[in-house]
Amino acid sequence: MLGPSSTTITCGSASSTVNLGAVDEGYTGDVELVSGIPAGTSVRLELDIYPEHLQFLELNFTSGETTVTVRTKKPLDAEANIFFTPERILHYSLVCNNDVTYKNSRRLIINDINDNSPVFEKKFYSQNVSESEVVNTEVLRVRAVDADITPEFSTLTYSYTPVTPDFSLSNSGAFTLMNPLNYSIVPKYNFIVTARDNGGNYDTTSVEIVVDIDNLNPFFSHSLYQAVILENQDGDLSEIRPEPIKAQDGDTGINMTITYSITSVSPVEYQANFNIDADTGVLTVVTSFDREEMDRGEISVNIKAAQTDDPLKTADAVVSVTVEDMNDNAPEFDRPSYNATVLKNSFTNTITDLDQIITTISVSITDDDNKPEFSSSSYETSTVEKRKPVLVLRATDKDTGNNSLITYSFSEGHSPYLALDSETGEVTLTSDLTDVTEDTTLVLTAEATDHGKPPHSTTARVVVNIRNASLVDRVVFLSSSYNFKLKENQNSGAFVGQVQASAGSDLYEVSYELRTHKDLFSIHSNGSIVSTKELDKEEQEWYFLDVEAVDTRTPPTSAVAPVRIQVEDVNEPPAFSSDDYEASVFSIAPYKTPVIQVKASDPDVRDNCVLVYSLSGESSSFDVEPASGLLYVVSVADLGGKTVSMEVKATDSGELSATTTVKVVVQGSASSSDVTIISLNKPANTVERKVPEVEEALGKTLGWTVNIIQVSSSGGEGSRTLRESVRTLVSFIALDGDKAVETQEVTKKLQSQSEEVRAELAKVLGNDVQFQVETGKDPPGISSDRITIIVLGILAGLALVGLILTVSVFKRKIQHIEERRKSLSLQLEM
Repeated sequence: MLGPSSTTITCGSASSTVNLGAVDEGYTGDVELVSGIPAGTSVRLELDIYPEHLQFLELNFTSGETTVTVRTKKPLDAEANIFFTPERILHYSLVCNNDVTYKNSRRLIINDINDNSPVFEKKFYSQNVSESEVVNTEVLRVRAVDADITPEFSTLTYSYTPVTPDFSLSNSGAFTLMNPLNYSIVPKYNFIVTARDNGGNYDTTSVEIVVDIDNLNPFFSHSLYQAVILENQDGDLSEIRPEPIKAQDGDTGINMTITYSITSVSPVEYQANFNIDADTGVLTVVTSFDREEMDRGEISVNIKAAQTDDPLKTADAVVSVTVEDMNDNAPEFDRPSYNATVLKNSFTNTITDLDQIITTISVSITDDDNKPEFSSSSYETSTVEKRKPVLVLRATDKDTGNNSLITYSFSEGHSPYLALDSETGEVTLTSDLTDVTEDTTLVLTAEATDHGKPPHSTTARVVVNIRNASLVDRVVFLSSSYNFKLKENQNSGAFVGQVQASAGSDLYEVSYELRTHKDLFSIHSNGSIVSTKELDKEEQEWYFLDVEAVDTRTPPTSAVAPVRIQVEDVNEPPAFSSDDYEASVFSIAPYKTPVIQVKASDPDVRDNCVLVYSLSGESSSFDVEPASGLLYVVSVADLGGKTVSMEVKATDSGELSATTTVKVVVQGSASSSDVTIISLNKPANTVERKVPEVEEALGKTLGWTVNIIQVSSSGGEGSRTLRESVRTLVSFIALDGDKAVETQEVTKKLQSQSEEVRAELAKVLGNDVQFQVETGKDPPGISSDRITIIVLGILAGLALVGLILTVSVFKRKIQHIEERRKSLSLQLEM
């Protein structure tokens, strides 16, 4: 089109379409001269298809005239992001008298010209390349963009100087290693790269490739750290011995950035109580502890330090966290009342004059914030020996350590006949009661005080009634209370201890009966107590029995004695949750790839329950993490198609152990034609956090199950809708039932339903999200063979439920390892 087109329009009779021809971009001036407009007719410029097209045009029309001119408002631009066909057609229409029923549509083609030079995304590229990198590996990619829209003007060729046989540069901007590197000969390469279009326009950038001899793992300053925190407190563990947690790269001069994580916590139920700052290594308690609810006060937090450029380079350490008790509980007596009987013999000339004094002790509770509880309803004794226990006051404190230690005392009142042991709570006689000749009442206040700072205490009111009675009136126990111990897990019939009662005369016999815990214990005619079931300290440590003695008098008399039985711990062996485990892994799996986690449990309490996992025999293919039981790959490259069996052992601190068998099938081959790649204009870390939601959004639109196998960072190549500083490639497999859908079919559906796909992705990633289907490439950093293996791993997981965990872990491991290895290394500069 050499000048404006001369046209006419129809008003109010029919719609029409006029092709105005073509004009080069950058054109300004008149586009169309319209004549033959009926007098009195108004004309206005109206959108035809795309409202964005009207930004370039304006209408010059004066009411009453019979001609109108359409002209440009600004230079026409073929690169404007408003054309959706390769022809770059500008659409508009003319409407008479505001009647949109009939339109005079216009089509104007905008020709692209070579008016833009290439521009590199960065003026300097730097990359560290391992000295052991494999030949024919892409090590760096530069990228320049030409704003011209047509391939004739935007296609670029790359070249570099000085040329070296060690590297080649493709027209995609990829530097490929052609010869083995040698740090001793050339430690660093510096190049000038030129990007040139077909018209001779060009741009340059600098490239630095540093030969890296990074061959050492990071290390912690110490393998064991110790920290202390009070119960009921949370926040940073600031006082860590011997110094704050710190790890660093083991390679001198490289000093790669380290990221910290928690691998496991023992006991495992406290996993959620801790968090570690990935950048600083500061360990934080996010949920405080209640020391009284814990079996033991020591928690082991296993931490890991990994290089950001290579997650396989790791170091491990343990933080032993001690939860110290706060004195936040007052002591409590364990029973509501105490009763005890003490016999005193007064000998005369005849047996019928034999008298005794019976002392009854009753306890009542005074006001106190923590209600006391007492150990028995009654106690009886037939001795008047000095220092013989009459009864035992027992208080408990939920705190631990010094905070739970209790001292007993009589805080009010005094008696020459009774003494209270400050440590045991035993009330004993200090006199043979020979001077007691009439009923006497003694009132005392017993106090139980813990050793906390400040101390807490509770009190009980003790009333002692001393009265006269006959010796031969009733049966009595020879001791006011009994304490026995029994080791756990003994067979039924194990001897616990023996109680004895006297009827006061050989004319009468005494029988015994248990009032409590008849389901667990029985008592013989001689007073011997035996167990009727195996007892487990982990279930219950203390049992309180009431034993009744009944004589053969008419009517019979009876007495009750309290018996305390403590179940002692015996180290029991651990046990695995399964006798055998099965898993699978692929032969290209790298070092530290998780295979399966075995789990054993230990019925013991305290230190005996800490387990250490190990392999029973030597293995050059697999190993197991001692703390977690996670079996991982050492090297399986030569085991494709084989099944490896090994024995894993769990050992407790008492050297008791259990074993289980793990069978691992090493897969050796698969197919890669089923991986689809799309690019998103969102950062990789944002997409990684939303992987389940992105899978659901894609699956909802496509009608298939979507499994994302990789998320990786890239430059902003592609269409202008994705041209941003950050661009993310998402590789996934679509599954129809248990079969993978071919990439061509997935791509076709993505393109035909692009608006629906974008709408669903917008719900997850924001309204400005754009996507583009990538064709003809593998996911960055993963070879075709490796993709094939991931595909078959996913399909095998759908068929074999028992292998779901293994395949899923393997797939994620490959994704994160390769993505971080490539994307993070691009950001490294010396």
